[in-house]
Amino acid sequence: MKIVLLGDLHFVSPNDPDLAQRQDRAHFAEAWPSFDAVVKAVRKESPDMIISVGDIVDYFSPENLAFAQEQLSRLPVPCLVTPGNHDYSGASSRAEVETAFSKAGFPLENRVLSCGDTGILLYNTGLSKEETDACPWLDEHLPKHSRNILCTHVPPDLPQTREAILSVQPDKPLAKYVRQLGRRPFETLLPHLSHVFSGHVHFPAQYRVATTEFQLLPLSVRAANRNYPGMGAIHTHDLTQKTTRHIQLPVIAG
Repeated sequence: MKIVLLGDLHFVSPNDPDLAQRQDRAHFAEAWPSFDAVVKAVRKESPDMIISVGDIVDYFSPENLAFAQEQLSRLPVPCLVTPGNHDYSGASSRAEVETAFSKAGFPLENRVLSCGDTGILLYNTGLSKEETDACPWLDEHLPKHSRNILCTHVPPDLPQTREAILSVQPDKPLAKYVRQLGRRPFETLLPHLSHVFSGHVHFPAQYRVATTEFQLLPLSVRAANRNYPGMGAIHTHDLTQKTTRHIQLPVIAG
């Protein structure tokens, strides 16, 4: 079984009515044509499953969500989403976002996908720290499979995560870009996790903690007139071979 993992997409609809916001976020508002390369590469990979690790929209609006739905419908199989902070940004309430995403075919609740002996856990870190405590949920679901893969937006707060981020961007504000997933050290969960995939930082990094492989995913689209390291890439993970590939995408001329 093959999974394609998408990093941040930050879709902004050309029809979003907030002109000032669209202009301020032009680097993402004008990035969507580069999604053509994502579609082409994903079709070539012929995955069984596609997972987005969040921020499919740059800020919440019905227009942006409809545009993201339209773009993601071009992929060969439905895309599953674990939300990012931008998916909630600008909404009047958490309920507004989660209702709208669910109606669009993107439920945002925590979920476990059973793939034989492997559990794929989609955990929501798009919310504030006060609204998320992963440990009880993970404690309940991790023992159900002999192997587990965690997909979430904000990278878990570990010394190795901080080192990986600062090695690329020494001035990155870590309090914003890592998350302690629960009320006890995340290291206690590692014996149950083979892989952790996350986004949020907008550049790629790979590192190992004990026997767990961590992947920080870059932007899958290419921001316009702004450079993010490694942007324009997807990842694949083969459940049988237990291997992960980073695929840098070509620039497709408009």
